[in-house]
Amino acid sequence: MGSNISYYLKQLADGDYIDRIASQRDKRSARIRLSEKGRQLCAGLRQAAKGYERALSHGDQDRRNLETAFQTLHRLELVWGECRTLRHLMLHLHVPQSVTEQGR
Repeated sequence: MGSNISYYLKQLADGDYIDRIASQRDKRSARIRLSEKGRQLCAGLRQAAKGYERALSHGDQDRRNLETAFQTLHRLELVWGECRTLRHLMLHLHVPQSVTEQGR
């Protein structure tokens, strides 16, 4: 996990979206903060999100429907992720295809 974070932070720093200030005491650690470019990007994303919300919802019922849809999509994503992981595990363990299809 740490190497992934380091990679993404490097990408953000290389794109000038964050400022990285190395620690004087411990070269492995650093302070990071949004650069002006990063703040502008975040502000633009917030404005876009507000615009999408205004376009999609015209009242409390629409907001509740959007929240329900979001929660449902999130649950599907979790289930599909578990299915993909289970299928990968079954293939890795060389479980016959017929066994994996019995659960359908």
